[in-house]
Amino acid sequence: MRYKQKLPPIPKKINSQEHVSTLNEQKHLRNTTGFVMMYWCLYLNTNLKSSPKQKRKPRVSFSKTILGEYNKTAKEDFEKSRKSVADVQDNINKVINQLKTMGQKITKLDNDFKALGKDLRKTKWHKYNGHCYYYGSDLKDWFMAEKKCREISGYIAKIDDKEENTNLAANRPQSGKDYWIGLTDLKEGIWRWTYDQSKAVFQTWLSGYGAKGIKNNCAMINGIKTPWVDYDCHYKAFYICESNFCF
Repeated sequence: MRYKQKLPPIPKKINSQEHVSTLNEQKHLRNTTGFVMMYWCLYLNTNLKSSPKQKRKPRVSFSKTILGEYNKTAKEDFEKSRKSVADVQDNINKVINQLKTMGQKITKLDNDFKALGKDLRKTKWHKYNGHCYYYGSDLKDWFMAEKKCREISGYIAKIDDKEENTNLAANRPQSGKDYWIGLTDLKEGIWRWTYDQSKAVFQTWLSGYGAKGIKNNCAMINGIKTPWVDYDCHYKAFYICESNFCF
């Protein structure tokens, strides 16, 4: 059996003007598409360069979190320790300052004792039973005698017993002269020692003395005998000073 060979279709007759118009449209479409693509690429490129890059948040692992908490606690402990050390240092400085102040006071007291020793050595002091006695060689009323004794770091004599009284009377440079002692009865009939305002327990009065009235309020060792007499405080006589420190 013979087969018939198929022939290719006969191309349509193309109008040359339509063909040119179609080609122009295709060319315009390609140009337009290319221009749009170029503009879009340029737009993307410009925006990507000008826009700030967003930082990625770092991932924090569990171990880093624990380490951070440990560092925070360690820092707090360190600050507390440093504060404690600072407090201890402040306390040490306070103690040092107190010791310096105490040292200055001790030095001053030592200097005062040295000065007292020099004053005592300058004057002629008589030693008896751990006390020192100075016999004033200038005539003073009782008030000035008391002041003079204080000026030489002592006090006008306080006599506690018969032995002390006998010793003081026996060592008077001016024998037979009266010497003021630190006994007064400014409140009539109540004799007190001016050194400590204590009442006189030991008393040894010459007969008829010790209650001579309101004008005779100061006591002295009698010039002839060892007993005391009460006399006018403004009378000028020698005096006896006493000190509790002997050098």
